[in-house]
Amino acid sequence: MPIDFALVERIVEPVIGGLLLALLLRVIERRPRVVVFYGHIGTFQLQPSAHGPGGIVNTHSVVIKNAGKLPAYNVRVPHSIPLAASNINVSVFPQTAFSQQLLPTGGDEMLFPTLVPGQEATISYLYYPPFTWNQINQAIRSDEGMARVLNVLPTPQLLPWQSRGLWVLIIIGAMTSIYLLIELIRWLASSAKFF
Repeated sequence: MPIDFALVERIVEPVIGGLLLALLLRVIERRPRVVVFYGHIGTFQLQPSAHGPGGIVNTHSVVIKNAGKLPAYNVRVPHSIPLAASNINVSVFPQTAFSQQLLPTGGDEMLFPTLVPGQEATISYLYYPPFTWNQINQAIRSDEGMARVLNVLPTPQLLPWQSRGLWVLIIIGAMTSIYLLIELIRWLASSAKFF
């Protein structure tokens, strides 16, 4: 029985295309990916008590996470103003090694030497008016590039089987697209022979 090479080629091409796509996605994902989001921005009116007078206190937090597959080095969190001189209190949770240095522009910077894959640090700020959250922080970066700021909204999470099913559909769609592109190129090549 002779082998129909055209049929074998039609079956093997999408499989090879899918494997190449999977390899490309794996190579792209193998890098650090620092993401940042701002949380619980708030203003509190403190009531006078025996411990001190009342007043207004502002607060916000910055959550930094390495969502990539490789460590992120020298994650820098710059501030427009020097924190200590401006009476801005800072707390990092969980306790993470960092250093603080003054910038030539007049502000200062927190430097996290390494964030391993999946590591997350929350920096909480407590300060008094006239400062507001957007006057304190600047763009966060690492040796690998700028951090991506996420606009976080509360959303329901997919169940694991739903997430896997979604990835299966994405892979099938990508393989189908590659197959159709190859067929379009073949059709264009064969129709060009007639002209």
